[in-house]
This record gives sequence, C-alpha cells and structure tokens, in this order.
Amino acid sequence: MTTKGAKEEKQGIKLDKTEEHLGNLGFASILENIDEGVIIADKAGDILYINNRASLYLGKPSVDAEVDIRNEEVGLYDPETFRLLQPDELPLKKATEGIETYNKMIFVQNQVISSGAYMKVNGRPIYDDNGDLTGGMISFYDVTTQVKNEREEKKKKDFYFSILNHMNEGFAQFDSEGTLQAVNASLQRKLGFAEDELIGSKAQELAILEEQDRAKMAQKAEERKSGKADTYTQKILAKDGSPIYFSVIAQPILDHEGNTSGSIAILSDITDQVEAEERLRESERNYRNLVERMNEGVLYTNIHGEVQFINKSFTQLTGLTKDQLEGRSLYELLSIRNISQEELQQKLQRRLKGEPEVYDILFTGQDGNDYWLRISASPIFDDNEEVMGVMGLFTDVTKEKQVSTENMRLRKLVASTPDYIGIGDREGRPIFLNEASRQKLRLGPDEDISKINIYDRVAYQDISVYTDDIVPALKEKGSWEGEVTLVDAEGKWIRVSQVVMAEKDDQGRIQYVYVVARDISETRNLARIAELNPGPILRVSPQGEIEYANPASELLLKKWHTQQEGQLPEVWQKVVRKSLDEGNVREYEVECENTIYDLKVVPIPDQWLVNIIGTDITKRKRAEKLLKESEEKYRAVVEDQTEMICRFLHDGVITFANEAYCRYFNLAREDIIGTNLLNEFNEEEYQHFIEHINQLTPANPVSSYERKYQDENGETHWQLWMNRAIFNSMGDFTEYQSVGRDITALKQAEHAVNRQRTFLRDVIDANPNIIYVTDTEGTITLVNKAFEKEYEVKRDELDNQNVYDILTKRWQNIEAQVQISQNEDPIVAQEEPLIDAETGDRRWFFTTKSPILSELEEDPQQILTIAIDITERKETEEALRNQLKLEETISQISLDLINVELDDIDHSIHQALQSICRETDLDFAFITSIENDTFRILKWYKEGDHDPFAAFKNKGVNASHFQWLSSKVEERGLIHIPSVEDMEGEARVEKRYLEKLGIKSLVTIPLYIKNEFTGYLTFASTSRQHYWSAENLTLFSIMGQVFSNALERKNTETQLNYKVEFENLVTQISTEFITIS
Repeated sequence: MTTKGAKEEKQGIKLDKTEEHLGNLGFASILENIDEGVIIADKAGDILYINNRASLYLGKPSVDAEVDIRNEEVGLYDPETFRLLQPDELPLKKATEGIETYNKMIFVQNQVISSGAYMKVNGRPIYDDNGDLTGGMISFYDVTTQVKNEREEKKKKDFYFSILNHMNEGFAQFDSEGTLQAVNASLQRKLGFAEDELIGSKAQELAILEEQDRAKMAQKAEERKSGKADTYTQKILAKDGSPIYFSVIAQPILDHEGNTSGSIAILSDITDQVEAEERLRESERNYRNLVERMNEGVLYTNIHGEVQFINKSFTQLTGLTKDQLEGRSLYELLSIRNISQEELQQKLQRRLKGEPEVYDILFTGQDGNDYWLRISASPIFDDNEEVMGVMGLFTDVTKEKQVSTENMRLRKLVASTPDYIGIGDREGRPIFLNEASRQKLRLGPDEDISKINIYDRVAYQDISVYTDDIVPALKEKGSWEGEVTLVDAEGKWIRVSQVVMAEKDDQGRIQYVYVVARDISETRNLARIAELNPGPILRVSPQGEIEYANPASELLLKKWHTQQEGQLPEVWQKVVRKSLDEGNVREYEVECENTIYDLKVVPIPDQWLVNIIGTDITKRKRAEKLLKESEEKYRAVVEDQTEMICRFLHDGVITFANEAYCRYFNLAREDIIGTNLLNEFNEEEYQHFIEHINQLTPANPVSSYERKYQDENGETHWQLWMNRAIFNSMGDFTEYQSVGRDITALKQAEHAVNRQRTFLRDVIDANPNIIYVTDTEGTITLVNKAFEKEYEVKRDELDNQNVYDILTKRWQNIEAQVQISQNEDPIVAQEEPLIDAETGDRRWFFTTKSPILSELEEDPQQILTIAIDITERKETEEALRNQLKLEETISQISLDLINVELDDIDHSIHQALQSICRETDLDFAFITSIENDTFRILKWYKEGDHDPFAAFKNKGVNASHFQWLSSKVEERGLIHIPSVEDMEGEARVEKRYLEKLGIKSLVTIPLYIKNEFTGYLTFASTSRQHYWSAENLTLFSIMGQVFSNALERKNTETQLNYKVEFENLVTQISTEFITIS
C-alpha cells in the first residue's frame, strides 16, 4: 500500500476485499493495537477494513467489511454548526476520490457515543504500484478532552476578559517582545484609541509616550523579560494629547518551565490624585512662603521639644538657626531674664496638656541688647485629639514695651511739667488736672475736681474771651491760642498763655477740651531785660526805620551814622527786606571800634517786623584767631579720614584734596591741586553737575550727588558726594567742599535687589491664582496678571484705585474690607461664594489675607490677598450632593408610585413633584398632555408665590406654534435648557414665550405610554439658571420613565375599573329585563 507521496516508486500490490489479504500486508495487527481509528475503503467506497478503535466509535464490527457505513448512521457533524455532514464532505469519501484531508475536526454523535465526541481526521488516497487510485483510508483520534479543555480555557479567558473590560482600571497584555496583545475597554476609553490602533504595537513606539519616556518604557520591557515585577507611575498621552497619570502594576507571565512568555499591566488612573498632590504641593509652597514672609517668628517642636521647623523671621528675631537648636532647648540658648527655667518647664507641661498661653520674655540678644518677645504658644493635635507638638508665634514687642515705657514717662512728664495741663468736658467741668494745675489753682491732691467749673476760675474781664472767642473758634477750627487771666482759690490773678484744642464726635459736636497753659505773669517783666541786655537789640520796620533800640545799641547806631527812630543804611535795609521775604534768620559780623558784634536778623512775619539782636563776640573772635593758628595741628585728622575730601572754586579748580582722595584716584597731591574738577565730566554730566551746585544757597548749602566713574582699568565705580557751598558772614560764596565715598558695592546690591524684585514679580505673574496687595485702606499697590484677566483691568491704570471699588462692581455680595491687625488676626482664610453682578453666576474663591509688616512699622502697612478659584471643585461637590439626593428621591418616588392605590396616584404624583423641586432647588414642575395639537396641564406643583402658568391651568396652549419643541419630541430626547437667555435660532419663539413667563432654566422630559408620545414632564426655575450634569440628566430621564409608568398604570387600572363597572351594569340590566319578561 502506498500513498500519493510514494507514487513515483511504482511499487505495491493490488488490494483485495479480504481481511486475509490485509494481513498479508504486514500491518493489520499493528492497526488493531494503535489508539487511532482506521478505516480503509476501495475506490467504489466499499469498506475494506475497520480496526477495533474505529469500531468502538462507529458501532460497527471490524470483521464485517462489506457493510456500507452511511453518515446518518454514524453521525458525523460539523463541529461549529452541528450540521450533519453530506457524503461529499466526508473525509473517507474525499480520500477515495484522491483528495487528502489533514487534521479536520469532526463531531461524532451516534447510538454508541450518545454524548458526542470530537475527532481529528486525516484522510489519504491509496494508489497501486502503477500509481492508479485504488481507494482511500482515514485515521482519526479522540480530541474531546482537548477541545473541552480549550473551550473551558477560552470560556475562562472570555470570562476574565469580560471582568477586565468592566474594570475601571486599564489592562494591557504584552508578548515576550513587548508587543501589545490585548487591552481592555477601560484603557481604550481613557486613552481615546480604538483597539486596532493599539494591538500589535510596542508601547514605546506609540505616540502615547513623550519622547523622554520612551527609553524608560523600553527599559522596563526588558526588565519584564527577566521576570521582574514592578510598580511605578507613568504619564501617558491620550489621543487628544491630554496627559493622564497612571499607577502601573506590571507582572511577568511565566510558562510551565518558568520562562517569561509575556507580561500584563494594570493601570489605575491617578490623574486627579497627581493633580491634587501637585495642588497640595503648590498650596504647601504658598503657605510655606507665607510663613516664611511672616514678620512673626514661627517655631514648631514635637512633644519632646525637638525643633521641627523655624522660619526666617524666627532666626532674625532670636539670632538662632535650626542647626543651633538641634538637640537643644530654646530656653537653654536664650538668656531669658524675666522668667525662671522652672516656670518655663511648667509652661511647656501646660502646652502638652492642651492649654494655649500668651506670655512675654525678656532676653539679651547676641548683639548685647535687650529684646522683648511675645510668645503665643498653642498645642497642635493629631486626628485622635492627642497633642503631637507645640506651635509658637514669636512677635517682637520691644518697641511696644518701649512705647509703654515712653507712655509712663510721658505721664510722669505731664505730672511733673511746670505747664498747666487739663482736660474738660464741653460744659467746662474738668476731668483731669496735672499737679502744676492743682498747685496753681490751690487744689489739694485728693480734692474732687468734678464740682469745679472752669468759668468760675476766669477773671471777670476775660469771661467774654471764652464766650466770644474761644468757644466759636473751637467749633469752627477746633483750636484757639491766646492769653487769658485766671483766678486761683485765694482770688489771686494769674495771666496765662494757653492753647485750647477740641475733640469732636462724628457730628462735629465738641466732646472734650484739652488745655495747655503757661504762667506768663513774669513775662511782662521781661521787657525790662532788653533794656539791661549788654548787647544791642533793635526792632526795625520793612522800610528800615528803627522803631526801638536799647541803650547797648549806641556803638552800632554810631557806626551806621543814625540814631533812635532813625533810618538804617541802605545796605542793611536790603538785608532786612531779604530776611522778611525769605523768612530766614541771618547772621552777620559787624566791628564797631574795638568791639565785634554777631548780629542776628530775625524776621517776625506775623508783625511784619525784624528784630536785630547783637551779641558781643569780641572774645570769641579772638579765640577763633587762636583756633585758626592751631588748625594745622588738626589737619592730620582730616588727612586720616577714609572718606574723600576736596575743595574747589566756582570754576572747578581744586584747592584742597585729602590723602584718601589722592589714594582713591592714585594721584599725588601736587598733581591734583590746581587741576579743574570739571574736566573729568562729559558734556551731559557737566551740565548736570553745574545745575546741581548752582542750587546750593546759604539757606540750603548742602546736597548729595551720585557719580558713575570708570577707572583706568575700565571698571565702573559709583561714588556718592556730599557737596557743601561755603559762604562768608555776608552770605557771599567762597568755595565748595565735597566729601565722597565709593558706593559701588551698595549699587551692586541694589541692582541684585532689583533683579530679585523683577524675578519675584515674574513669579507672581506666573501664578494662576488672583494676587493683589493693598494698603490698609484698600488702595491697590500690586496686582498680578491673573487679577488683570479676571477683572479686565490694566495694572498701569490702577493708581490710587481702591480694590473694593473693583470687587463690588464685579460681585453682588462682596463683603466689606477685612481689617487685619498684627496681634489678633495675622492671616484670614475663608471660602466664600461670590455672585457675578451681571450674569448672576456664582463663583467660589478660597481667599487668604495676610499682613505685610516692615521692620520699621509695628502695624501692617499693606495686606497681601491670594484668591484661589475653587468654583469647579465646589460645583462638582454640589452636583454630586444633588445627584445623590436626586437618586434617593427618585428611588423613593418609584417605590411610592408602585405601591400606591389608584385613588391616591394623583396625590402621590403631586407629592413627588414637590419632593423633586425641593431637592433640586427648582421653583415648579408640571405634567402636560398634548391633545388635538394643544398642550394641557394635567399635574402641577409650584414653590413660592410666583405662578407663571396659572392662566393655562384650565385652558390649553396651541402646540403648533412651537416647531423647535416639536422637532425635539421627534428626536425622543430630553430637552435641557440651562439658560433661556442663550436660546437662539429656531428656538426664538420658545425663548420669547419662556421669557414672558419669567423662566430662566428648565428641563423637559417627553412622556411615552406604550411607545406613544403623550406629553411632557417639565421642571423649571424662575430664580436662577441651572446647569445639570449628564448624570443628573440621566436621572431626569429615569424620572420621566417612572412618571410614564405611573400614568400608564393609572390609565390601565382606570380602563379596567370602567370595564368591570360596565359589565356589572350590563349584567344588572339583563337581570332586570329577564325579571320583567
């Protein structure tokens, strides 16, 4: 026997139909003992041989070779469709026709194998030695167990993959080369890719990874090959380019020999978590920046006293760094002088018991000065209300203590001053008198002053001064100055000069009067002193007429060739007029014979006179002469100055330069003296310098000037010069003196500060949150770009503008300015909903306000405000709450409407509409039917007094006018109109109708009973707009189905009841008719 493959050999024997002949072939006994079934047939299809295994499956005896096996007897079926195979499809039939069959799957089911079995069949033609087809044979073996196992595995695989497809997490399977074999629906949905866009590619080759992540992904694929599992976070780009962060759990797949055949990955979307963590980190950075910028020092320790955190202000206040505090107690390092160590330990124990406390400490700083710190110590609790640490705020109250001390000194000064100081009410009753006032008025230290009336202590001739002058002046100007006469307890007159000031209330009424008075009784005698003064004293009019001259003026008048009530020389008349015009005191030296006078020309503007007061300075001038002689002794002092000093004339010629000047410019003194200072300036600098020195006058002789200088090496230096113009006693210019120093380092520091300021401004502008800084009155000093964008303003247009003018214009419900004090509320943080004044939209902001304190001010001069828009978060939270409430309400309504009696359905529907309106903050709801192209209201519920549909309860509305609404019905979809104001195009008619009814927002759900449109379920709001989420709209659709079912049930039960009543009526009539008959 040969197969076709052996046909070319032309060897073999002719087959007979006898089994004995098969035995002669030498393989019959072999065929009987193999596990495969074998059947041999001749070319005509007659069976020549069936072995034992085949007989077991087919139920035919192997010895009966003449039996014709028909398919309907042995039961051979297609394994997929279970269709009975036709004769032409049988492998044995094909083999006898010369067609080979390889591993064909056939399902066998007959009387022998009632439960069926799967067989793998191979069929081959048989040729004789001449190569002619003589028959065919098939061999087959049972693969039922294998098929069932494969199908069970496939079923399990389909089951598990069904689970994977319903997982919220993404799933991916890779082969050993890292090629994607499978992805679940969740991952496809998250990335926006179809399955065929992902399968067959390697992750690192897809566009879902950024370039810098591709190498990392390829490395991790190699790690999977080595059998290593891993968990990591990976950013993957969705199809639209948006980033999604996944937590990836990667596991290798091992075969039965432990080799890696692939890997799987579970991907959990942690984008919200990553973004939240980033926002948290940003918030932490913001808060850390705020803490670092606080003027108060911040110290946080655990319960063991170990320092966990300090800010820069703490180091500035105490001089201590965190390294110095490592393993040490704060109180060990500070030399505290007002509290003992034992008391400090007791305070710490109270903190650990949860008790806050505020106390002051006095310590000696590292510079040797004493400082006061106010410590506000508070325990910090964990989630279990256990103390986990102590937070301390350290405030420098040294100035406050100094002010308190100064106030004490001031009180002592008021008590000890010889001036009379008193406070009275508007009725003239004294509230306070200092010791000098009591003594002058002869009042005892304990004597009650409340019964005294000040008018009783005024001399009778000056009563009118109080009534006619003082009181009107206080009402009009708030103050009065003048002289009055008082009377003490013994009737003695006291002439006083006094200043009276009034404190008024908001209506301008005088509440209190403050009086400072000085006894001038003896001043009247001072006029005599002028007569006795050894120096000349003159009083002169603006025209130079001498109105008064004391006896000591004789020498001066003689020199001027004038006399009492005479005229000053012309040059001195000019001096008098110039002094009056400028209002300045001038000094001149005048020599009269052997006497030298220092004359002070003192203008008295309110009397338009000038006093000339002379002092004999003869001895002083002689001393000055001696001093000048010793000037050279002190020149070394000037030479040793580190500051540069030079003198120069008006034309710029240098007359003097000290050693520091020469050293700075690396020149010898002889090379400097006589040179012109102005030659060092370019044209622009020359003009600027000339204008600068020309502004110097005897009244303003000193001014500073900055100069940019480039040395011989080309390096730029900055110098600060203090220029003084020197005038002689007649006010004539003599020369200039300049004192200079190098301020290059200072300029470089200022430049660095400016760069830092620019950098900080860029950082603030890059912050997406709204940031602005105001003074304590609300005047804007700084805004960032987010503020400009939010309020549509430009920062260069905000000079002197109050931020609350902008906020109140934008928001309806903005609160008044928050006042922040240094000691009470360092930081104000609040979540507040704001309502847009134009649109009525609600926005949520998390706002923090913190004071910006300078080192020179005790109270905050500016307030930093940071507003973070949390509207999206709040709306999400609100939408989630509404959805949960709506789900609960719908569930309850569904149960109620299922179980309610027919007679109570209408009432239950009304109650359901009421519940939904109240849970969703809607104003009214109604159910309408449409009959004969007319809308009619069936069920109704409204919240409040406004009833927009009251006129339509008993009459319908023509539906043909509302074409847009009708088209929406044909689409069988829910109609969501979040803002009636935004309706445009085809919905213009509906918009006008809804605006006329005052409706701002609505949701309408078509109702269908038995798949036929019957009307609408509508929920609407007249108070505000509602933007419902897709989840809420789904719930509204479910609600519509619930009401449709309820209405269908009502109609059905009503018809059944009507039918029963009708049948009862017919039966009754029939009975009565029979009776009558």
